[in-house]
Amino acid sequence: MAALAPDVAAFQEVWTEAAMEALILSGREAGLVHVWQNRPGLAGSGLLVLSKLPILESRFEAFESRGRPERVWHGDYHSGKGFGDLTLDTAAGPVRFVVTHLHAGYGTDGYDGTRLAQVIQLTAALRSTATPVIAVGDFNLEEDEVHHRVLTDLGGFRDAAIERGHRQQTLLANSPYRTAPAVEERIDYMFIRDGRSLGAVARTIDRVFEEIFEIDGRPAAHSDHAGLLASLELDRPTQLPAGSARSRETALAASKLLELDLDTTRRRRTTRLGFGVLSLLIALPACFGGGVHSTRRRFLAALLGAVGVGNLGLAAGPTTRQIGALDRAVERLETLEDSPFR
Repeated sequence: MAALAPDVAAFQEVWTEAAMEALILSGREAGLVHVWQNRPGLAGSGLLVLSKLPILESRFEAFESRGRPERVWHGDYHSGKGFGDLTLDTAAGPVRFVVTHLHAGYGTDGYDGTRLAQVIQLTAALRSTATPVIAVGDFNLEEDEVHHRVLTDLGGFRDAAIERGHRQQTLLANSPYRTAPAVEERIDYMFIRDGRSLGAVARTIDRVFEEIFEIDGRPAAHSDHAGLLASLELDRPTQLPAGSARSRETALAASKLLELDLDTTRRRRTTRLGFGVLSLLIALPACFGGGVHSTRRRFLAALLGAVGVGNLGLAAGPTTRQIGALDRAVERLETLEDSPFR
């Protein structure tokens, strides 16, 4: 990091104490002595910010829409995702700096609605700030998706790479940590928005930490993602208002996606409730029968009962909470549509 001489560095997926400590030490050597971290490990978000600039305020907001807990192999539900929201003290004035990591897609996806609700929550949380905002991280979305347009059309953000005419893929196909065939995608971003009296403009943005090297004779890399290094200038605000027609189109497209995911999630809850009740109705009588095969029958009945209880638990807990999160995303979207950032 010292060779790049950043004023601020943001990281995602810092899952272990050892990784966190190594990055903080490297940051100190580069003069990044101010640290914000959310605890690593299970449900810890994996977010870290190192800064030369003093951190005036900081907070973490967890995403309400979290995905599906039963898909433990995906991991996002259990990783405590959200966004870190910091106010940095610059010579030109305070700047709001946000780092986030949205729900991953996992190929066939099925998480479009979850990720859209996260984007809407983030956009709504930053809507009323009077200071410039810089939002960075792994957004797990591409620029042709409605998620991107919510940020730009309704949130008033500018995509720094588009602004500079310098789009670069950030998910690397040649990373030793990805399996072939792999495609490159641009899913890591820096979004910028002017404040009322102070603006922010990206002068450069480039891909860094993309090298492949060897450790003990085996190929290695810093990550399966490249980093982004940007140079920003703080000056008078120059941002133009978003077009109202485009804002309405974006809100309509986002609303349709949320309603579709709400319908799917409600049907999933109904299915789980029905399967859970049916499993218990079958399992309970079998637990009290006798005969030669009673031990095996009781074991299978107990197993079926456990599956039933698990489905009832998912329906009553995480699935119901996901429906609530999507409902709140619809409400926030209506607020953003009625009064998009100007």
